[in-house]
Amino acid sequence: MQDVKTALEDFGIDKQEILDLLEQEKLIDAIRIFDTRTKLDLANTLSLLQSIQNGEDQFIFRHKPKGDSLNVSYKNEGEKVALNLREGNGAEKRVFPYDRDWPKVKKAFGPMPEIAEYEEEYLKDTIDRPKKSALFVEESVWSKWKPLLIIMALLVLAYFIYQKF
Repeated sequence: MQDVKTALEDFGIDKQEILDLLEQEKLIDAIRIFDTRTKLDLANTLSLLQSIQNGEDQFIFRHKPKGDSLNVSYKNEGEKVALNLREGNGAEKRVFPYDRDWPKVKKAFGPMPEIAEYEEEYLKDTIDRPKKSALFVEESVWSKWKPLLIIMALLVLAYFIYQKF
């Protein structure tokens, strides 16, 4: 999800102008405005226009470069940022600035200020303290190993109980 107001300001588009066109049922003209002033594809343009028409504050932003099997999505919910990447028919995965796929995400979005800010804040927090911030969402390293450690502890406990009998 991306903020509608921020997107319109970044693109230099007047919200009232778009609302007037939508009220007059001139959807094609509204699409033309976005086509001439932005690099948004039709799906993202329609998502943004629908959010404007419904009076919503957020819209779904999905980026899929033409002729590429790379699909990147950006969601900003409050102060939490999530970037997801899907290559071809593979599973979608969350991508962080330290991942080897991070350059693909940056290239897909181009010079997007939110991505640069997210990367800067993320990398700063990685060096200064453990990766816990309100700006991004990340699983703890221990959450991946917790089930294995519990199983191993149970096996060791079962072994000691078995040895006593």
